[in-house]
Amino acid sequence: MPDVKINNVSSDVAESLAVIAKKKGYKSRDAFLRDELEKIVRDYWKPDDDLQQILLTRTIRVIELNTEVLKKVIEIKAVTNPFHMVDDDD
Repeated sequence: MPDVKINNVSSDVAESLAVIAKKKGYKSRDAFLRDELEKIVRDYWKPDDDLQQILLTRTIRVIELNTEVLKKVIEIKAVTNPFHMVDDDD
């Protein structure tokens, strides 16, 4: 596993991190920082639910529009109707 080194951290910050780690039940500051860094990465790459909903809604709309176009093409008998998407009145 690669090491990550952070330079120029003040002694106050380093000591505070050790105190926070101890209060949170960690055996070491390093263990605490590893967990915190993993949380940062997970939160950063977490899917954006709003964006996913927008994309899903737009994809469904495109499918609906494509279906309507295909129905019209079948209605004018431009292609055969292998899936019986519209009732043939003939």
